[in-house]
Amino acid sequence: MPPNRLDLYHMLSAVVGAYVGLVFYSLITPGQIPHEPPLPTPDPRTEVRLTHVKGLPGPDGLYHVAGEVKNLKDRSCRLASVSVRFLDKAGNEVTRTLATVERIPSGAAKPFDVRAMAAGAVSFEAAVDLAQY
Repeated sequence: MPPNRLDLYHMLSAVVGAYVGLVFYSLITPGQIPHEPPLPTPDPRTEVRLTHVKGLPGPDGLYHVAGEVKNLKDRSCRLASVSVRFLDKAGNEVTRTLATVERIPSGAAKPFDVRAMAAGAVSFEAAVDLAQY
């Protein structure tokens, strides 16, 4: 028999192999098994909290916001970023600024302090944007 011919044994092996591969592919492919929900990816920002946040408009037009970033995780936080939005009476954003706090030990808090030119701002919102461990 010439080596290039496909006999019945090899043909059946190819068909059975393709079927078995398809069965395993459908079992292993994510989203194909309805009784197993996907594992949630934890958001590192949930392990960092803002505390003692206070803001005051200054006579020079600068709005001063200060507070602390507290690390709730059991290891040191390399970098945390705090975003502060300044709002007018209607709730519209006047301006936005960012504070970066580095090397927050486990269970400890480090201060942040921002000043921004926010003419017309009467309130502010502060939130943690980023936390890297």
